[in-house]
Amino acid sequence: MQSRKRQTSMVLQIIRILLCGLVALASMSVSAENGNDYPSRPLHIIVPANAGSGLDNGIRPLAKYMTGTAGWTTVIDNRGGGHGFIAAHAFLRAPKDGYTIFTGGSSTMAYNPIVFKHAPYDPLDDFTPVARAMIVPDILVVSAKSGIRSVADLVARLRAQPGRLFFASENVNLLPAELFLQSQHLDATNVYYRSSPAAMIDLIGGSIEFMFVDSIAALSMIRAGYLTPLAVTSGKRLHALPDVPTLTETGVANLKFFEWSGLFLPKNAPPEQVDRLHKVVDAYFHTPAAARYLDHVGGQYEDISPADFRQWIANDIARNRVTYQSFTASEE
Repeated sequence: MQSRKRQTSMVLQIIRILLCGLVALASMSVSAENGNDYPSRPLHIIVPANAGSGLDNGIRPLAKYMTGTAGWTTVIDNRGGGHGFIAAHAFLRAPKDGYTIFTGGSSTMAYNPIVFKHAPYDPLDDFTPVARAMIVPDILVVSAKSGIRSVADLVARLRAQPGRLFFASENVNLLPAELFLQSQHLDATNVYYRSSPAAMIDLIGGSIEFMFVDSIAALSMIRAGYLTPLAVTSGKRLHALPDVPTLTETGVANLKFFEWSGLFLPKNAPPEQVDRLHKVVDAYFHTPAAARYLDHVGGQYEDISPADFRQWIANDIARNRVTYQSFTASEE
C-alpha cells in the first residue's frame, strides 16, 4: 500500500516537473518572439482599401523596405469596402501574435467612430498604435474634360445648378467637400464610393462633378492628364504641383485638411514587438527613397512615439467630430 502511494507520489512529482519545464519553455519561446527574433515568420499586413488607393500606394514602399532592407517577409492583404469594417473585422479575428498588422488611417480610425454609432470596433481600445506613417493633403480635382480650370469656375457651375450636380466621397474626404460647399453656400449631392479609384473613374467619365482625394491617389491621374487639380488643402503649395494654389489662395478661408496613415497591432501587444516595428518604420522614412516619395506626393513625416500617436488619434477624432457636426447640424 505504502509502495503504491510512493509510486503515485513520484508520478505526480514527475508530472509537476514536466509541467514546469513546459511553462518555462513556452515563456522562453514567447520572450524570443517578442524580442530580437521577431518577426521570424511572414507579416500579414491588412489594408482597408483597394489596390491603387492612396492608403495602398502609401504602404507598399514601406512593405518593400521591410522585405528588402530589414529582411522580413511581408504579405499585403487588400480588403476594401464596407467603410473599412471588413478589414478591421479580419484583423480583430486574426491570432493576436504580432504577425497580423493593420494599416489604419483617417477614415477607419478617426472618421468611422463619429459617423457610425455602432461601429464594430473602438480605435483607441481595440488596437495598439505602433507608428504614424505619413500625412498628406487632399486635392480638389475635376475631370480634365469638364472645362473647369479654377475653383471660381467650379463654384460658378455649382451655383448655376443648385442641388443638381454630384460630388464623390470615400469616407473621410466627405469632410473637406462638405466644408467647401458650406463655405461657399453651395448645394450638391454626395455619391459614396467604396474606393477612391472607383470614384475617380466616374469623375473622369463626367458623371461626377468634383471630389477631394488624397494626393497619393490623385497625382498619377493628374500627371496622366485625366484630372485637373484646382486647389490643395495644405497650408502651402506642393512641390509636385507648384502651379496649383492652396484653397486659401483661391479665397476659401480656413479650410486645411490632411489625411494620415499608420500601423497597428492588436490590443495589449508586447512592447518589444511595438518597438521593433516602430524602429523599422522610422528607419524607412529617413531613407533617401522615402524622402523622394514624400516630396513626390506632398507628404510629411514626423516620428512620434506610440503613446503620442494614440493621443494624435484621439485629437483627430475630436476635430473631425466638430467638423462633421458643423455641416450635419446645418442640414437638419
